[in-house]
Amino acid sequence: MGETLWTCVATCQVCGVELNRAEHVPEGMKGRVVMGAPLMAVCKTPGHSTFSDCNFAPKLEWSQEEAPRG
Repeated sequence: MGETLWTCVATCQVCGVELNRAEHVPEGMKGRVVMGAPLMAVCKTPGHSTFSDCNFAPKLEWSQEEAPRG
């Protein structure tokens, strides 16, 4: 059996639009996604991100991916 993989969807806390998605994330790399989210999940709507190039409050939703069959 392989390593558990995760998908993380980052959405804007204000309008709920999907800002970015990380797929096939191993358990040991989830922290990197959390740390990178403020730079990679910036809402295009003015005023929704904390700064024009950084969003310190994206909503991150994790879901476990299904194991490949075979």
